[in-house]
Amino acid sequence: MSSSRLPLVILEVANSHGGDFKRVLETVHAFSKTDYPQLGMKFQVFSADTIALPDFSHYSLYETLEFSAAQWAEAIAQAAKHYSVFLDIFDIYAVDILEQNLSVIHGIKLQASVIENAEVLESLAALDLQGIEVICNISGHGADTLPRIVRTLEAALGPISLQVGF
Repeated sequence: MSSSRLPLVILEVANSHGGDFKRVLETVHAFSKTDYPQLGMKFQVFSADTIALPDFSHYSLYETLEFSAAQWAEAIAQAAKHYSVFLDIFDIYAVDILEQNLSVIHGIKLQASVIENAEVLESLAALDLQGIEVICNISGHGADTLPRIVRTLEAALGPISLQVGF
């Protein structure tokens, strides 16, 4: 089977780094040895200040897990040497990181909690996302609301793929 017909496997880095940027780079490097031609790597990019309010119980945890724009640029550039890079878009900070690294980003994923966030969607719509794969998690949204959600997202972002569950 040709590699173009194999499914894309996306490696989810999430917050396995525990806020240690060196661990992000080690993870990128470790999986680069994987012998599979269709690999992606997805990073969860966010800022405590744009994902939560300071009085939120886990705000300080978010602060320990965030990285600077320069760090994200380095991680994304390293990953792009080996993988199709995806970003989870949770907030406006992630949109900024996407914009700064757009030339090497393969796709984005919107969580179900974000797909009706007007600030994020308007910021994404302002970017040229042509050629960027857009995945939208629709978990928790009822079947009756899906046609409206899909129409709204496709009007703003172009073609989308839907994800149900994890």
